[in-house]
Amino acid sequence: MQNLLILFNPYYQKDVIDSHIAILKDRGAVGFGKIKSKLTSLSTPKELDWDSLSSVSSTSPLQLFLTDYSSLFVAKVVSVSAEIDPTLAPSYYQEKSLEVEAWFVIADMIELVHKDFEKIRDLFLANFTTPDYGNHTYAIYGNSYQYPLKVEMKNEINYFTSNELFYPNIYKSDEFLSIKNNLISYVFGDLGYRLHPESLENLVFAEMEFEKNKEDKLYDFTGVAMRYGKALEMEAYWFFSFFLSLLMRKEERVSNVIFLAYGQKTKVSDFKKVYPGLGAYKVLLANSIIAKTIRDNQLKWASKNIVDNITIIQRVRNRAAHQGKISLNEIEKMRNAILGIGENQVIFDFLRKRLEINKINMGNN
Repeated sequence: MQNLLILFNPYYQKDVIDSHIAILKDRGAVGFGKIKSKLTSLSTPKELDWDSLSSVSSTSPLQLFLTDYSSLFVAKVVSVSAEIDPTLAPSYYQEKSLEVEAWFVIADMIELVHKDFEKIRDLFLANFTTPDYGNHTYAIYGNSYQYPLKVEMKNEINYFTSNELFYPNIYKSDEFLSIKNNLISYVFGDLGYRLHPESLENLVFAEMEFEKNKEDKLYDFTGVAMRYGKALEMEAYWFFSFFLSLLMRKEERVSNVIFLAYGQKTKVSDFKKVYPGLGAYKVLLANSIIAKTIRDNQLKWASKNIVDNITIIQRVRNRAAHQGKISLNEIEKMRNAILGIGENQVIFDFLRKRLEINKINMGNN
């Protein structure tokens, strides 16, 4: 997936993001205009190859990172064009006679960082490299970049894997932000920003419901169990995306291993095209070719505890999905395992190993 970065300037409009989100919520899409800079003639001649964006579509989107260095957003762009339906763009573009070079049509958007420059600088911009500028790490100060800027991620993540839409809840309540900050500060640390946003949202919503009802011993915690389960499913999926890529690189036969994804026979080489259930991962690890490749390449540390961790969560998650009411005692055990309260650190284990596998994959490039 292609990734671009744009710095939006509040000088043009104070409520840049708000005005775009309002249309996104109303119309289901919004055009973000790349305004032609008055300083273009003074900048570097290195320009984006606009023709390379002609293939962008709903089935082949690009990720557009938007920041003013205070907050950071990532948008799912489904088309790039010179013209746009005026009703899909905030009125200030026309009212201020702004010259737009191109329109990025956005179908979804996530707020990654809320008003925290240091987090943006240290955890996100430092994760970007600039292919058109020597492939160096993004430099905030003293750069001569021309935007939109093509970027690649050292720790790559596709923020829009599932069909879930993020923009309806893009500005969360104070309660949501407080719980999110607590999870990152006291459970995951800064690595929490490497969780998939869908995982983090499900964890926060699960915690909100749990905290509100933990004193009610008769409350049905099925919804909480499903939220925790979804968080694990996403993190497991991302871990195996990286892990299986590494194993295929080590042993060609791994790519032809067949597994079932919700009843459909799928090759490991097509893993990223499906979204398997948790049980599929246990089957994959038990496959003789995969198990041998793990042993031969001293990668047992990566697969260690995965089957046990998945089984712990499956017991409650499957009951929640098929058999009904989940008790306070059951949800507390599941919550402890998910958040790492006690011996198990299910989510953190997948996250830490994914980041380590990604380092190995990058070193092999």
